[in-house]
Amino acid sequence: MRRKKKASAASKKVAVAKARRKPTLRPLPRLLAPGEAIRLPLRAHNQFPGYDPRLLREEGPSRPIEGIVLSIREIASGQLLPLASGNLGQYVLEVLHDRSFDASFSSSHNAGRASPGEPPQASPVWERVRALLREMAAERKLVSVSDGSISSSPLASLLDGWRVVKVRADQVEVPG
Repeated sequence: MRRKKKASAASKKVAVAKARRKPTLRPLPRLLAPGEAIRLPLRAHNQFPGYDPRLLREEGPSRPIEGIVLSIREIASGQLLPLASGNLGQYVLEVLHDRSFDASFSSSHNAGRASPGEPPQASPVWERVRALLREMAAERKLVSVSDGSISSSPLASLLDGWRVVKVRADQVEVPG
């Protein structure tokens, strides 16, 4: 028969420390507003239908979706909102894809003077669209592709076409 060893004082302290659970920290609430530049991480492209970068021949899966928040819609009520905060899982975003400003994929009107190969954020239209969306959100003039209000907004004269991706707000990252 083997005798059990007595636990040392150090191992008892370790066991007590492991048993104590640290309180879970809540992340600080994030805020999203129209005009915010966001990125959809690569791991999330299969989590929503309608967009899989692997199916596009001109681009591999290594490029994340980036863009500008066009609209924020609350899932429960269907209302357009000027700001999303708290639990972002309750909002759906319409994101104006950065390809709308990329000289390789869009018109020269949208890309401005940017040449193919430059990041779409270098286009002067990119900043004008962001500023206009922020201004419209401050005045509560919210636009969306879903209800067709984008075609009668000032954005229609700024852009001659756009690619919009719908995604849940809790899937996006704000590039820092």
